[in-house]
Amino acid sequence: MPAPSGIDWPVPAAPFEISLPPPADELDQNEEWVNVIHKGGSRQIRLHDYEQLYSIPGLYDAVVYDLLQCKSPQRVVRALADVHRDHSGDPSRLRVLDLGAGNGIVGELLRRQGVAGVLGTDILPGAAAAARRDRPEVYDDYVVADLTAPGQDAARRFLAFAPDALVTVAALGYGDIPPEAFAYAFNLLPDGGWLALCIKDRFLEEDERTGFGDLIGQMIADGTVDLALQQRYVHRRSTAGEKLFYVALVGQKRRSVQLH
Repeated sequence: MPAPSGIDWPVPAAPFEISLPPPADELDQNEEWVNVIHKGGSRQIRLHDYEQLYSIPGLYDAVVYDLLQCKSPQRVVRALADVHRDHSGDPSRLRVLDLGAGNGIVGELLRRQGVAGVLGTDILPGAAAAARRDRPEVYDDYVVADLTAPGQDAARRFLAFAPDALVTVAALGYGDIPPEAFAYAFNLLPDGGWLALCIKDRFLEEDERTGFGDLIGQMIADGTVDLALQQRYVHRRSTAGEKLFYVALVGQKRRSVQLH
């Protein structure tokens, strides 16, 4: 269990302190925040304000993985590796594009699975800087680009890497990655390439299907993706201590996605 809301959470050897909103505050995930005391100052930082979280070394990992117990990177990477072993054998041949790579924990876990290569990409320069600072040996390359309009240099680097798997963890459904950017990354894969992602469970429900939920549901329904695994699990705790459920999906690309 995470620390109860409203009390301090000291992090050993960390130059900051964290406190959470009062438990009475009912916040959606994209509204959640923490209070951070750092270098004599105090400020509130939204959990989706990644640039600010990444700017303080160790803060993002302390909040998201230690305090709120986020397990999505492990669940999605392990699901991809297990499904790939069942279908194709050793995952050591995979060349993985990590979409919304952040400061690199997914890339690190992919490396532990022994994949052949990992290319990170994120729209935020601060994410790339944090990955170089926190996990400098993880990525073969890290492309900072808006994938709705990636530009020639980014496109060249993606094509040179030639990914045959796409992983995106906890980055879909709240506007962090537009559907057009996801489609661009997905279409970089060859037919037969692997897709592994997670998305909040309610976004896949019929009455909540908008944006990404609708896109993913349609890709499965029309055979764009041949689904091999769908698994609901606890993504993390909310700042009020409640379980937040996501769905992990792993499948193979059968054709490129067309956005209308």
